Amino acid sequence: MSTSSPVLLFALCALMPTASPAEEPANAATSESCVIDTARVAPPVQVRYVDQAWATRNELFLRACRESDGAFVDVTDPTLNRRLVRPTDITAENSDDHYPPELRKAGLTGWVDVMLVIELDGSVSHITPAQGAEAFRDAAVAVAKTMKFKQPALLDGKPIRSLMYTRFTFQ
Repeated sequence: MSTSSPVLLFALCALMPTASPAEEPANAATSESCVIDTARVAPPVQVRYVDQAWATRNELFLRACRESDGAFVDVTDPTLNRRLVRPTDITAENSDDHYPPELRKAGLTGWVDVMLVIELDGSVSHITPAQGAEAFRDAAVAVAKTMKFKQPALLDGKPIRSLMYTRFTFQ
């Protein structure tokens, strides 16, 4: 990704812990069932989701968590700080290449927050726009599809699927 690109990629990782029912409250994500523990999970500070976007995030989280049999993490949980290594070494196509020509010609700018799942092999899936400029959503998804991490998230030294929030700014 070019650092001179007028399109800025701003990423915040977000991962949710897993545990057995005996270790966690009834509303925490477990391998038996996945639910949102609102006491431990909050949107990243830089991403203040409106209610609809937060509901979209929770739906995506639950779906990906269930697909992983509960082996899914979220960095907004402060109990993971010493146990979690966040995904690293991201590569992606230049975001500028996906700037819609008609919007560039009109001088329009905007941003889109995208949620996605980082798989065990570093690829991305479940790319879901959460909020932002509707006109730029397809472009943001196109860039997100090109993302690849050399190392996925690691929890206690083992790879684990993770939820990530990424902001694409088109200017």
